[in-house]
Amino acid sequence: MDPSSAAANSLIRRLWGWARRHWVITTVGLAAAVGLGIWLIFFYFAVQTLFIDEEVDEALPTFGAPAAPAEAPAAPRQKQPARRGGGAM
Repeated sequence: MDPSSAAANSLIRRLWGWARRHWVITTVGLAAAVGLGIWLIFFYFAVQTLFIDEEVDEALPTFGAPAAPAEAPAAPRQKQPARRGGGAM
């Protein structure tokens, strides 16, 4: 075994030992790293938009064209007087 692989093996053993002794910190750190990864993938880089095929079929707005005439407002309805009297029930 060459010296560089022995040093790497020693480092891995030391880190594994630290992670096992401090399992709460390791678990919280891994959960935060996974959460950050999910946030980066789906919200920052928005990878899901590569798979969404939404085609918008609308005309672009034109400026300077006359606007369509607006409809006249409807005439206000008049209130009918309330009926009074003794109707059959």
